[in-house]
Amino acid sequence: MWQGRLPRIALALFVGEGLAIAGVALQAVFGNPLAEPGLVGVSSGAAVGAAAVTVAGGAALPAALGATAASWAIAAGAFAGGVLATAVVAATARGGRDVARIILVGVAVNAVCGGLVSGLTFIAEPAARDRIVFWQMGSFAGGDWTSTAIVAAVTVPSAAVLWALARRLDLLGLGEAQAGHLGVDVVTLRRVVITLTALIVAVGVAFSGIIVFIGLVVPHALRLI
Repeated sequence: MWQGRLPRIALALFVGEGLAIAGVALQAVFGNPLAEPGLVGVSSGAAVGAAAVTVAGGAALPAALGATAASWAIAAGAFAGGVLATAVVAATARGGRDVARIILVGVAVNAVCGGLVSGLTFIAEPAARDRIVFWQMGSFAGGDWTSTAIVAAVTVPSAAVLWALARRLDLLGLGEAQAGHLGVDVVTLRRVVITLTALIVAVGVAFSGIIVFIGLVVPHALRLI
């Protein structure tokens, strides 16, 4: 119970919390009910990072590092890929001033990353290809207390900051001009929210794979409740 099931349950709770809060924050920032954590490219970038590490190690990765170390190497690659993809979106989106541009750049990054993952999957050895496909399906099977602690250390403080920004995000729902007249620095708020959601999602998908649809579904389900 302590070494097997409870770490996976705790990891699922923290990852689910992070993805849901990231989803509702992005929906507020972009003013779009269809916004979700993968919109800024973090999940697709994480997939590229994980696939790249898997292909680079090939079938020898678990044998050389051990199963646990290999999983951590893939998680590190996924986190780096997610952060890098978000950085590309931020660098090409005019500092967060144009919402439409951010969304378009995010869609483009997702498309490019999807092509890269397909290419890496094509050239991978059979064993590595299986690991890439399995990682993209999403799973908490490899969860332990160390990975849970890392996810919690990033998710809980970031979620607390987003919670503190809730009133500003509510004002942003009135429109950018109205929020600005009421004292909200819209550009800075958008940058902070995108940065925090990118960190939350990157560390979450690094250990759980691609399950970011939770960030789209959960906010709407809770609104109904």
